Amino acid sequence: MSKQLKLKFKKILKEAEFTQADLEYHEELLPEAKQLFGEEISKIIASLSPEDQNLIEEADRVRQEAFQKELERRMAESAVEAETEQDEDPTSLIPGDSDTEEDENSLEGESTVPVSKAGELKKMFYRIAECTHPDKLSAKGYSKEEVTRLENIFKRARAAYTSDNWYQLYSIGLDLGIVLPDPSKENIKWVKEDIKNTLGAISKIAVLVVWVWYTGDDTSKFHALQCHFKQIYDLDLLNTTD
Repeated sequence: MSKQLKLKFKKILKEAEFTQADLEYHEELLPEAKQLFGEEISKIIASLSPEDQNLIEEADRVRQEAFQKELERRMAESAVEAETEQDEDPTSLIPGDSDTEEDENSLEGESTVPVSKAGELKKMFYRIAECTHPDKLSAKGYSKEEVTRLENIFKRARAAYTSDNWYQLYSIGLDLGIVLPDPSKENIKWVKEDIKNTLGAISKIAVLVVWVWYTGDDTSKFHALQCHFKQIYDLDLLNTTD
């Protein structure tokens, strides 16, 4: 591996690390933002006239019924998909399968045949699962705290595998001290794709009304609340509050 490639890979990993940390920041704060936003909404509703409160109550009832129907539809679809895709469940990709030895040898650089992103994702997941899958921990005499830590790592790895996030799997593998292949130009391309996808996930949170309210100044907060009531209930706060 050339020095230039090594430095490029190191640089892109730093960018991915920062972007991932930014996403985690948004994801960890979003529940609090929703809670506080909900509390503020409740306060405003309590200050409205009985007529407006009745309109809001009816609108919420209709929305809840529609949500429940959509939820039931999606659950039915998910049940069908789970039956047809059970054999492809990534949690079943645990070392011990017939092709595990071949995968591990390839991962350690003993094969010169190029592999696809899906292939490398699978191989890294194998290696991580070997150290962290719950079924592999019971016989190793770990403390309860260590078992919990490793199970959480496995969940992160499984999420990264199912979302095709090469960077996260590679990072988890490094943290576990797993022997990984030397980086390639393809790896740099994959990390760039992961960064792009992560930025997209951040953007989806950043444009939410609740996030604009949570992070904004007083003017932004009011506009966010006004937008919420207008979109959800067709009410103008300027005409309904003191």
